[in-house]
Amino acid sequence: MIRLSIVLFSAVAVAQANPSTAQNPPDGFKEIDQSIVISTIRTQMKYDVQSFTVKPGARVKLTFRNPDELPHNIIICTPGSTGGKDKGEELIKAVLELGARGQELGWEPKDHPRILHSSGMIQPGQETVLWFKAPQKEGNYPYVCTYPGHFTLMNGLMTVSRKSTPGVVRGKARKDPFYTSPGMRRRPQVRRIFMPEAGPAAIAVAVNDHLHYCWDAGQCRLRYVWKGDFVDGWDVWRGNGNGLASIEGEILHREQASPLNLRTEPGPPRFLGYSLKEGLPTFRWKQGGIEVEERIQPSKSGKALERVFVVKGSPEVTAKPKSSEQMAVTVTKSTTLPGNKKGFRINITMTPMP
Repeated sequence: MIRLSIVLFSAVAVAQANPSTAQNPPDGFKEIDQSIVISTIRTQMKYDVQSFTVKPGARVKLTFRNPDELPHNIIICTPGSTGGKDKGEELIKAVLELGARGQELGWEPKDHPRILHSSGMIQPGQETVLWFKAPQKEGNYPYVCTYPGHFTLMNGLMTVSRKSTPGVVRGKARKDPFYTSPGMRRRPQVRRIFMPEAGPAAIAVAVNDHLHYCWDAGQCRLRYVWKGDFVDGWDVWRGNGNGLASIEGEILHREQASPLNLRTEPGPPRFLGYSLKEGLPTFRWKQGGIEVEERIQPSKSGKALERVFVVKGSPEVTAKPKSSEQMAVTVTKSTTLPGNKKGFRINITMTPMP
């Protein structure tokens, strides 16, 4: 595990203050190689800088500002065993293990071997300055906010590279001013809204803080699954329906057709509506004389999706789901309905690839 000898200084000042009034740099940092400013985005639980690049051994001044209404921190991690691909999730698991002591410790597992630089928890309207030397070893060094529930959205990457040009990549500002209202942040979340790559009867569902999907009621099938944040619907609201919502994440899986083979006469399915249980929808539709129910819910770990079909009125049903490069999709169980009823219950698991 990488351990670095660092010079770290933290000075807190109100966000409105002129940065030049911050305390003088420590010894060895009167001349710096790179100055970086990272700010939280108000009401969005995001950093405004998605990534930044530094040279090995560069003297860095990192100013972290928090104009949000919630406390946040920024912790830069070592690459770890995944080379930074876990986005610092190992540190988040250590935070959860703090339990009741978490708040007392500022939601930071002190002395964790992957922590390189930490701002400490910065309260609303405050900022801090970190002075440090970049690692000599090239690689990807994730940075995260460890306040509970923030990690999924508040993460980024410090790249140490001799070849790349130093600089920052800023995130796209969200348009929707109502995004973080209590109703919009509720999970699960079901939205009837116009979505890309779907018909006008699209339904967007936020299963949890990690996984979401788009279901098309016009074709009675799943369109796609994505990870990250949910949707920005401002183009739809502003245009009074003349626009599409923006997906705030990365699509993991697209489905071109239903995985079910109903062995019924051809013809379009007829949507019968949906019901909610624990905030998640169960969709119902009919094709020929066969009625189908479909429910997509989180696995016990919350990191995968469990898809349950109940098919009524068919003597034989098969399912052949297709995986994608970023999501493994497999049939995990298929049973006949109880009570000598014609039909099947089919369980499909959809697991994001590591």
